[in-house]
Amino acid sequence: MRDCAVPADLVAVGELGLSGELRGVGQLEQRLREAAKLGFTRALVPRSAAVDAAIDIEPVATLRDALRVLGL
Repeated sequence: MRDCAVPADLVAVGELGLSGELRGVGQLEQRLREAAKLGFTRALVPRSAAVDAAIDIEPVATLRDALRVLGL
């Protein structure tokens, strides 16, 4: 997407595959704790990742799902 800003309170954590799928990354819970310390309140994470975090989690399976969550 072009000329569309991501909300300032949103962080996205994961790896994007060539076919658009989102894959998990190591130490996801630690990354989300650090994001919360930096002021982020929401996170897009791969659906395959089961996490318990201090911020609102939005699990997504693909880039298309992430864009839908963002309203794009």
